[in-house]
This record gives sequence, structure tokens and C-alpha cells, in this order.
Amino acid sequence: MVRIGSYMTARIKCKYKDEKSEKSVVSGYYLLSPWDRIENLNAKIYVEKNNDIKNIVVIHRTKEIFKA
Repeated sequence: MVRIGSYMTARIKCKYKDEKSEKSVVSGYYLLSPWDRIENLNAKIYVEKNNDIKNIVVIHRTKEIFKA
């Protein structure tokens, strides 16, 4: 993790199982605000059907923390 003021960067490391084996995935860097909490974040892994090397990790907030 790297702090930028009160913001920080983070990466997601996780594992998933398919029919053949267990796979490890590491995301790119995300910039998180000081108000983000683990309970409010949700991650999804998208894997290409015939090529499990190609994957995308997406993180999003379950509740919006910034008021418009």
C-alpha cells in the first residue's frame, strides 16, 4: 500500500476454483478514499471462458459514500 495524503492505494489478491484447479489472481492498483471500509467494498473476478490467464478484477462500493 502507498499513502497519498489521506488516500491509499491497494491491490486485491484472491483465489478461485474452477473444474480443474485453484487459481490465484492479483488486481491492478485501486485508489481508496479514507472513508472506504472493507465492509462497503465488493470485488468480482471476470475470467475469459477458454483462456483462464485473461482475467479482470473489478471492485465497487456497495453503498455510495460521496454525496452529490
